[in-house]
Amino acid sequence: MKKFADHCDLNASMDDVAGAIMSEDYLRFRYDSEYTVEFELDIRQDDEHGFSYKLRRELDIGNRVPRVVRNLIGDSFAVVQEAVWKREGNEYRGTAKLTADRFRGGIDIDIVIRAQDENHCRLSFDGRLKAEVPLIGGQLERMMVDRVSDNFAESVEAIEGYLDSQSEA
Repeated sequence: MKKFADHCDLNASMDDVAGAIMSEDYLRFRYDSEYTVEFELDIRQDDEHGFSYKLRRELDIGNRVPRVVRNLIGDSFAVVQEAVWKREGNEYRGTAKLTADRFRGGIDIDIVIRAQDENHCRLSFDGRLKAEVPLIGGQLERMMVDRVSDNFAESVEAIEGYLDSQSEA
């Protein structure tokens, strides 16, 4: 098992960031990409008590992963992402779990959006990754932890881009 953590400061209020992340429009904006073959989103809760969803994406991997991984999973694979968000005082807390078909294990993430002041907030996460694949599980975990950092940076860019697009609309 590999652990990872990161954070970033955003030039937006905690409520604006939470409102973006916890919306169907943002989830489509962020995750329905050119590599997405199938996209199924089930919003399970969206009310004053919280927000939760289950997202299943079939992804075309092409040449973006090492050959040993392509040999194991083929040209595409499904990723299931489940998340639950709640407001707790001056912050929003979320948990997310990501699993991929044909792999045992997955990624568990605890996420916090905390107000810095009226117009700024900090988004942070702390996660655990486990790839239970005989012989190459450790190698996959190392590769995937590096990808998680890249994915966090992409998520931050997507949040900023989504907020900008909403302010222009």
